[in-house]
Amino acid sequence: MPFMPTKLFMLLGISCVIALALRAATLSAPTPQPLLLHQACQARSIDQLNATIKTLTEKGTIAAEINRKDNDENTALHLAAKEDNKDTRLAMVKALLAAGASIRNLNETDSLPMDFLTATNGQEDPCYDLLHVSAEEKQQLVLQDHNQENIDADKAEGIQPLPIPDENDEKPDPVSEEQSKLVID
Repeated sequence: MPFMPTKLFMLLGISCVIALALRAATLSAPTPQPLLLHQACQARSIDQLNATIKTLTEKGTIAAEINRKDNDENTALHLAAKEDNKDTRLAMVKALLAAGASIRNLNETDSLPMDFLTATNGQEDPCYDLLHVSAEEKQQLVLQDHNQENIDADKAEGIQPLPIPDENDEKPDPVSEEQSKLVID
């Protein structure tokens, strides 16, 4: 087949259009907001953490931020629980819990904030009672998290979950013996 410059331009044109569309989508994508609570915990500053909580509370965004996860799915409470200094750790944990942080958030390795305490000081840590979740409850949280991941993956593939019938839903009329014989015959 002879070389056809129009086909080449058409192919190049399509790839250029695709490249431009991808670049435009990247440029127009919203910039993620910084994880201010995480930054305060990483700075190991209770003053910065309290100031951040106060600012977010005044802005009315604390509820959206308090359990926000980083790339490793750690919340600020996970990071506070990792703090080496036990006085700073206790102060940060108390501040985050008072602001509404949940002790039941799993990270990407299925660790709860409590798990970072047990790895170092265990039940002797003053934060342990504040962050403790029973083994049974943690197992239930892990199962729920993995089920949600499967549901999310199915949705991404366009698979819709089957509806769970409600007890108030109408139940079909029972089939009479005569009707069942008609179906079988």
